[in-house]
Amino acid sequence: WQIKKLQTYTKKSIALPIQIFYKFDIVKYRFEGLEILCLLAKDDGCDSKLLASYTKLIAKELDIPIVFIFEMCEAIMIQSMIKQKINFIVLDKYIFLPFALMNINTKEIKKTLTSISTKLDNINKVIMIAYLSGVIKATTTGAEIAEKLSKQPIVISKALHQLESLEYLTFKKSGRKKLVNFIDKADMWKRSKYELYTPIKKRVFTNSQIEDKELFVTSGISALAKQSSLANEPRECLAIYKREFNTIKDKLHFTDKEDAHYEIEVWDIDPKLLSVDDMVNPLYLVINFLYEEDERVMIAIEGMIGKFEELSFLGEIYA
Repeated sequence: WQIKKLQTYTKKSIALPIQIFYKFDIVKYRFEGLEILCLLAKDDGCDSKLLASYTKLIAKELDIPIVFIFEMCEAIMIQSMIKQKINFIVLDKYIFLPFALMNINTKEIKKTLTSISTKLDNINKVIMIAYLSGVIKATTTGAEIAEKLSKQPIVISKALHQLESLEYLTFKKSGRKKLVNFIDKADMWKRSKYELYTPIKKRVFTNSQIEDKELFVTSGISALAKQSSLANEPRECLAIYKREFNTIKDKLHFTDKEDAHYEIEVWDIDPKLLSVDDMVNPLYLVINFLYEEDERVMIAIEGMIGKFEELSFLGEIYA
């Protein structure tokens, strides 16, 4: 994109609360013909609710897209800004500008560039969750991964080559074996946590008795309560694979949340695959509660992380 600086605002040139100027330098830029107002943070001490408030105040004065720019930003803050659809840039790390997709056209530079999809499919995600949660080792083989995940070697091979193209792993020859070397867990998590977004496709509530319990594993607050001092919900939360749900849904009577005995999460992958002690893999709980703002749940997640040594790379995020 072509970017041109147009104007720097001062307290005298725009009628905004003085606290905004204490926290931000306010500059107007032109991005590929579209004017935007950038608020360059002087520190990283804001919260997303305050940013949302500032956005509304500025919108009353100027009809222009507003973008907050940070040198550094905590992961929880980033999650919250995305959830509230606040435009932001973290220098050299993240860009979240949904309006740009509708209003800015990126010029085609070279038609012969190879296009590599950055979208992870379900088998890619399962492999990454398995590695991050310690089910598979940092250095292993495709055959060992296929065995651990009960998948055909050819399916795993294809997925591993895609992950290699996205630089999540490398291959290395060792005699006749081809070793798979995953990147550092913390680096993988930072790059992929939004791609690994919750596998829950829908939630339903039922007051029926569950006869096919072997199809389910404990999930949600019910699973988190097993791993922490968090109080359990009055209804049990269970996860089931969507294909298996389709075989039993006609037996269930669905109802409102208040009248339900069970909350059922329908997943687009099999939650039993990487389950631990009849509950979903603990990393899935972290992912499913990634945007949670309830302090009790956040504390429970932090406590659960402390119980699983393989998840120690997450410690700083919830500390």
